[in-house]
Amino acid sequence: MGAQLLQEADPASPKVIAFESVYSMCGSIAPIEKICDLAQKYGALTFLDEVRPHGPVWRTAPPRGY
Repeated sequence: MGAQLLQEADPASPKVIAFESVYSMCGSIAPIEKICDLAQKYGALTFLDEVRPHGPVWRTAPPRGY
């Protein structure tokens, strides 16, 4: 769906893809490289939310600074 929205958007319009690197409730890890490739293809900026990447993943590898 995201790619379709980017395809349909005016190429001259600013675009941003906002996402989390780790979805803390389920432990899923975002495909960051694919998202960045998509952003480059459609001239979009990326916004990576790293506020609280813990939860199930944190049990095995706590983020630095905690």
